[in-house]
Amino acid sequence: MTGRLRFDLTATRVRNATGTGVVAYAAGFLASFLAGRVRIGESLDQVTSAGIVFYNSHLVDLISTRPTGGSGGTSRDPINLVTGRALSEFYASPTEGLHQSPIPDAAWLLLPVVVLISAGVLVNVASDSESVTAETAVLTGSLTTLGYFPLVVAGALLIGHRGEVYVYLLDLATATGVAGAMYPLVLGGLGGYFYHKLL
Repeated sequence: MTGRLRFDLTATRVRNATGTGVVAYAAGFLASFLAGRVRIGESLDQVTSAGIVFYNSHLVDLISTRPTGGSGGTSRDPINLVTGRALSEFYASPTEGLHQSPIPDAAWLLLPVVVLISAGVLVNVASDSESVTAETAVLTGSLTTLGYFPLVVAGALLIGHRGEVYVYLLDLATATGVAGAMYPLVLGGLGGYFYHKLL
């Protein structure tokens, strides 16, 4: 029937997509080490720094929490070193947070885009079939979410910093919905589409 969507997923494609999602997360996280050690009031360790930059590049804010006097309340402020969100409240200059990075701050936004589109292409290359349909190529790319999503959630739970006054934790809701699901679904699928167009 003309115009009918045609999917031809195999266990191999699903397995390859899951593995590629894991590799994509690892590659993006490792690339974030290029940012050097970030500073949020104090200089953070290298792994925490890379994690914050990696998640900030997915538009996941770091939430700064501190007590507000003797009332027992707390204040919550979002920070994003990549987009510059709320940096004026925490830094003398917008470049202080990523002061060791050789890469312009906003350019970090391209990191997950490049990594996940590449993952969508590569998983289709690894699962190559001459008869693959566009729908299958896009879906295969999107299935990189199976490997990417659990690592994003685990990382969001583990990455953070507790200072003398402030506690810094990643926004788990955005990490789960945007970084873990939307990014790999859309960008991995786009990579699959590009693969099919280049066949």
